Parts: sequence; structure tokens; C-alpha cells
Amino acid sequence: MISVAAACSIAQLMADALDFDKVPVNHCLMSKKKKHVFKATIIKTGVGTEPLLVGYARVSTDDQSLDLQMDALTKYGVEENRIWTDKRSGATLKREGLRQTFMFLEPGDTLVVWRLDRIARSITDLLNKLKELDDKGVKLVSLTENIDTASASGRFLVHVMAAVAEFERQLVSERTKAGLQAKIARGYRPGPDPKLKPHMAKWAQQLRDNGFTAPQIVEKINNRYKVEISPRTVYLRTKRTK
Repeated sequence: MISVAAACSIAQLMADALDFDKVPVNHCLMSKKKKHVFKATIIKTGVGTEPLLVGYARVSTDDQSLDLQMDALTKYGVEENRIWTDKRSGATLKREGLRQTFMFLEPGDTLVVWRLDRIARSITDLLNKLKELDDKGVKLVSLTENIDTASASGRFLVHVMAAVAEFERQLVSERTKAGLQAKIARGYRPGPDPKLKPHMAKWAQQLRDNGFTAPQIVEKINNRYKVEISPRTVYLRTKRTK
């Protein structure tokens, strides 16, 4: 699966090839440690509110530091009390800081992140998040990837990432179908793994050829292989020869 970072790199290369203007973004600089606010406390009235820069930062474990991301966001212009944070893996669905960030955002605001994979688990998840932001009328700035969806180049990069994701889905689908067809050609039967394995079915056929009834065959196979098959399975997987 193509990662968010890989998709962004592809999109950036295409943007460079088309000579889009670079989005001016401040570089991330380390500074002395600060006491961070993990949940922003600003309350917006929703009436006549000026558009805000809102930040989100995330690290995967409690042992990791948010300092680099916090410094980059505040250097860009995000006030520290407007930055929400999470200390959870990106694969975790429940990220309270991210949920509160999206609830806080209003039309005209700009969400600023250090890197795109801070808000998304995969390229598909990222595209869903971008659509949600677009529906809310919120712009996104990613400092590391130099993406600003308010600019033409930023919107172009998003479209390229969407195309990359669709291309990847088509490749996966084609490979899956090709692999399944190859397995069927070798005798594979689609569906759940049968309890009656090929060697058991062969023995069941031999027993049936020798005059054993389906219930008798079931009893022998179940006792010998410690499985639970039914007479119907025997009827389906063997042929009557006498």
C-alpha cells in the first residue's frame, strides 16, 4: 500500500515538473522545551468570528516528544492555545485531540499540521479527511510537504494523491483477480477452508467405493482426524461408484 508520505512525494514531483509556485512554508526549528497545552481552550461564538489558524500535533507514544511539532506550528503562526494534541498511534481510530480539532474548526479557518500523516492513517483516510475539511470550508496547511490547499498547487497535489490512490486500488483489484484465477486453474475452490481436506476426501471416496454408508464414513473420519463433518459433506465430496 502506498503511504501518505510516498503519495505526497509523487504529487510534489509532478507539481515541480509543471513548475507550480512553491508554497512558502516556515521550516521546522528546534527550540527549548515548553509546557504544552494538550487541549485548546479557545471558545468561538460562531458569529462574526475571524478565521483562525488551528494546529494539530500527534506522536505515537507517551515517551515521544511533541516539541518539534509544537515549535513548527507556533513558528508558522498558530497560537499555542489553539493546538490540540494526541499521544496515540496513527492506526488508532479513537483520537480525542483530532476529534476536538475538527469540531472546533469553522468555515474560513486553516488547519496546520507538521506532516500529513499526523492526521491520517493511510492515503484513503487522508483523502476522506481532506474532503471533510473542504466540506466545512476549512483549508489545510502541511509544513513538511509544503502543501496549502488554499493555493492552486496545493489543490493540484490533492488531486494527484486522489489519482494515485485510485490507481493503487485498481492495481490491487487486478492482482487479486489474476491471483484468484491462477489458483482456480490449479484446482482451488473459493470459499471457506473445507473441513474435509483432500486426503480425507480421498479416503472417504475409498470407503464409499468399498460399500460404506455416509454416516459410517463420517464416524470414521471424525474419530480419526478429530474433525466434525456431516454426511452431506461426504455426499458432496464423493461420488457413488456402485
